[in-house]
Amino acid sequence: MTVRMQTFEAHLQAIEAAGYRIVPLADIVRWHDGEQGALPAKAVAITVDDGHRSVYETLWPALRGRGIPVTLFVYPSAISNAPYAMTWPQLRALARTGQFDVQSHTYWHPDFRVERMHRSADDFIKFARDQLRRAKERIETEIGAPVHALAWPFGIHDPELEHLAREEGYTAAFTLDAQPLRASQPAMALPRYLITDGCAVLLSWAQFAGAAEVRVIDAQTRVPIEGAITFVHGESGKTDAAGLITIPASAVEARATVSVRAPGYARAELVLGGPLPAVEIPLKQIKPRAVYLSVQGVSNRALRDAAVALQGQTAINALVIDMKGDRGDAPYPSAARVAVGAVPEQKDPVARINQFAAVIRQLHLRGLYLIARIVVFKDDRLAQAHPEWAVRDRDGEVWRDREDQQWIDPSVEAAWASTLDVAEEAARLGFDEIQFDYLRFPDANGLQFHQANTQAHRVAAITGFLARARERLRAYNIYLAADIFGYVCWNTDDTAIGQQINTLGAVVDYISPMLYPSGFTWGLPGTRKPTEQPGEIVSRSLAEAKRRTGLPGERFRPWLQAFRDYAFDHREFNAEMIRAQVDAADAEGTNGWMLWNARNRYDPANLPR
Repeated sequence: MTVRMQTFEAHLQAIEAAGYRIVPLADIVRWHDGEQGALPAKAVAITVDDGHRSVYETLWPALRGRGIPVTLFVYPSAISNAPYAMTWPQLRALARTGQFDVQSHTYWHPDFRVERMHRSADDFIKFARDQLRRAKERIETEIGAPVHALAWPFGIHDPELEHLAREEGYTAAFTLDAQPLRASQPAMALPRYLITDGCAVLLSWAQFAGAAEVRVIDAQTRVPIEGAITFVHGESGKTDAAGLITIPASAVEARATVSVRAPGYARAELVLGGPLPAVEIPLKQIKPRAVYLSVQGVSNRALRDAAVALQGQTAINALVIDMKGDRGDAPYPSAARVAVGAVPEQKDPVARINQFAAVIRQLHLRGLYLIARIVVFKDDRLAQAHPEWAVRDRDGEVWRDREDQQWIDPSVEAAWASTLDVAEEAARLGFDEIQFDYLRFPDANGLQFHQANTQAHRVAAITGFLARARERLRAYNIYLAADIFGYVCWNTDDTAIGQQINTLGAVVDYISPMLYPSGFTWGLPGTRKPTEQPGEIVSRSLAEAKRRTGLPGERFRPWLQAFRDYAFDHREFNAEMIRAQVDAADAEGTNGWMLWNARNRYDPANLPR
């Protein structure tokens, strides 16, 4: 399920409180086609896609006897085959209740954009017809009821597909175009709202008009949230002590979208318009507990599926995914990297972008919180393309680190735009958060930069880049995070790399210290063997970071060690050692944690549950 039952129940309560009435989707279709009289003044239909077995095991028991109609859009290839899916007997049982209507989601849920890229025009039409026809015929045979409605997989549709659907006997098809359904809209492209567990209740424009204020509240406690960051109609703002933000009349008239974020919560959106004098936006608390996938890891189906499978088996509910890795590579053909000369033109870039976008959508549909990791100044490819931006050694030659990699000089502001272009690509793909790594000067002696190598210049470059990133990404209202060395939590200076912890809270939402015990080469006072006391390394470092910055624990999300020690006794970090780190982070009130393993291999038996 992409929505937990407690979230779904909250949605039902909000629908009822707003005066809405839940009706069968078929009634809305008949109204749209002019076959039925007026619907209730505020009508809403509930649809559930894919046919997961949780519909039978969890949703049906919760709705039994409540008279709430639900339309199920299923793809038959999974039914009675995939371990996550219902069986045909289960679907038939639901259909017999009269509460569930079973309709088509195509035969095996293809990404039509990708399929079109890889097929001839005639072959694509044949393929699409087959997907539409086989799904309709199989469901009608198994369920014994007519199939007239279709939900487009991933919301992807175009005029040709709409025409084919009509020819195959569908009378209505539904997208993911988040807007109210109107009688004037085409029957093969009727809109729906995609609601996941990370979403607040999305209110349509018909619910909101002329309101001067919106209150942002905690969805669980109903307490107003002060300091939440909003973006609406080109303007940023902050909620006051009462959780209120003023909405300009021009934004209401334009039916603009209010985007809201606050550390510790999932970002939420509200579409403006309608008759209510005031509206609340509830934010759901979230604590991402993530594993890391490199460029190679997210591109490798086996590694990616293994990481995704951790959800449900373990406490993992999030992924950190490389958008630009340690060697300047990306898991998709980045237009930003091509434009700056950092990578050559690639074959079939549109198809590969669509494939990567489809992966991100699927991960989101599973309810995973997605963090885009972007390596900033360690960028061998960009330095090769623009040696004038590269760090130099004492002889004036382009410097290379121990891995033979070149770095970009952080003080060269002209070089920042390339990385920020990648960050904007990540925001457009729908990532929940952008995390900047290698956001520092290289830690080597005798290097030359475009400015004098002083602490003031170094810190100004790092905070300046983050401030530029915040402004560049303001319209996306996306969460920003910065990775820092573990010792930065303790050092009063910038550790000679530009990272001074008390300067970061103003420019990012989350600070992510890398608290790997193996990285604490000199230990801590009273802790000389970090690998023997991993929990203490984490707890003491976080406590010091909170003391130094004055920030609460929810503004931190540490990196924890899930790999073999490389500095002391070369021990494997087993379940006990990982648990000690996780417990320490939780005790300090952090906004979750992230596990690092460069090989992207995570044994479920070693992870918290």
